[in-house]
Amino acid sequence: MDDDHTRVLALGPVRHACHACGSCCTGWGVRIANDDERERVTAYAQELGVDEPIVDGKLRQVDATCVFLGADKLCRIHGRFGAEQKPLVCKLFPRRALRAEDGIRIGADPGCSSTWRTYADGPELDLSAIPKPQLEAISADLVGAERALVALAGTAGMTVPRFAAVLSRENEPEPRVFPTYFGLRLMTAVRGVASTLADPENGPLLSRDLAKVVRYLHAFDPDGAGPLRIPVELDGMALEMMRRMLFLRLGDDSLPPIAQCLIVLGGIVACAQVEKRLSTFGPALSAWSRV
Repeated sequence: MDDDHTRVLALGPVRHACHACGSCCTGWGVRIANDDERERVTAYAQELGVDEPIVDGKLRQVDATCVFLGADKLCRIHGRFGAEQKPLVCKLFPRRALRAEDGIRIGADPGCSSTWRTYADGPELDLSAIPKPQLEAISADLVGAERALVALAGTAGMTVPRFAAVLSRENEPEPRVFPTYFGLRLMTAVRGVASTLADPENGPLLSRDLAKVVRYLHAFDPDGAGPLRIPVELDGMALEMMRRMLFLRLGDDSLPPIAQCLIVLGGIVACAQVEKRLSTFGPALSAWSRV
């Protein structure tokens, strides 16, 4: 049956290339898929001299980092035995798929710190290996809002400040400046996530990418804050990240789409104030989305 639940949807070509930064191996425990995978990983761990590789059904971490991540930021299972021998979750990342009301949505997770390099013109990902996803439905009254936000972010000529101006109905003071009143309220609200961003359980690589953002949020004073600027070279990647987060329903599934959108917008604004180059802004925003 070819209906809205079976058609495959994407925001465009799904592009990504790994640059061996190692950040995907920190800050989260990889769940082992089945008994066969457990036996294979355990056998490889023995050969690699890794003790107790699996704890509570997940790959063991040391200082919030996978025990199989080498000093060169490469997976030791991948290096010795080949990419196909890694746990399923590791093989698939950053490929994502979910079954929504309108079909099977596919894409690349913006939480990968390599996203900024190849999201626009990198090689297309092979998505054929993604397992058939389960339905991840949201209430009918939120579906329209989600689609409207995704469509707005993808509108020709859209920018982050313009997107915020549409949401807030507040004029942009300048083309590259976030709407003033809305921006100050948003930054005041997201100050509360600074402690979460600084949690050691995020791992050393994500913590490094977020260090300046954490300091900025701790020091943020709405009374003394100047214009919140979004440099043009950061804008395209930021909008694409937000579209992906909404389209793939990444984040806290207890929150409605507009709340998810505001969290990502807060990350864009905070990261853009302290990371002015795409090469540092990209990893910081990816880390924000992961955490």
